[in-house]
Amino acid sequence: MATKAKGGAGEKKKKPVAEGAVSAAGAAQEPVTVAYDRQLLNEFVLGNITLGELEGIGKEVQYQIAERGYKLLNAGKLKEAEKIFKGLITLDPFDSYFHTVLGSIHQRQDMKDEAIEEYSRALKVNPFNPTALANRGEIYFQQGRVLEATQDFQAAIENDPECKEPATLRCRVLSMALAKTIEENKDKILESMAKTKKGAAKKAAASPTPAKAKAAAPVKPKPAVPAKKK
Repeated sequence: MATKAKGGAGEKKKKPVAEGAVSAAGAAQEPVTVAYDRQLLNEFVLGNITLGELEGIGKEVQYQIAERGYKLLNAGKLKEAEKIFKGLITLDPFDSYFHTVLGSIHQRQDMKDEAIEEYSRALKVNPFNPTALANRGEIYFQQGRVLEATQDFQAAIENDPECKEPATLRCRVLSMALAKTIEENKDKILESMAKTKKGAAKKAAASPTPAKAKAAAPVKPKPAVPAKKK
């Protein structure tokens, strides 16, 4: 049975504490109470569980919060929605949906680089995410990055050939627009690709090969040392 404090409130059972804590002056301090289960805390430190799992905030609760954030996004309250999804990503950085929505928020804020970064993170977790592929491809298309846009659109369509997701249907439409753009500007695109290839070849030729570098500045070999851990 829980003991009663002087104020009348029930006192919870204390978790294990670190005994024998000592201050810089050498005086004994009060034992430090560990706020988390030691095993869970160790798993979190090792990267085996998320902050949400450590805090006991499950996916059901997280998605309830996400639904509220999504409504704010649709209402045009982008700053409020951004705060919610950044918080959700802190709880679980391995949720592709959270990164995708945050990418959409950045895209609406005209923060294209940040949006691409979030979509890329979403795709790192789930390479088959059609919305992230479609949205990132759309930004690439707007930036004139034809190759990247084509790759994203094709991947989205291949992953959802029946267009069950609205994003995949949008990919088909954008792919048609992209194909038209390529046809109308194929000479410029080919010229740009040729310049890029020529520039890369010129740069490679200008860079000394290992053999040339050795001949130009011979040095006495040193014994190999293990690389320092970062």
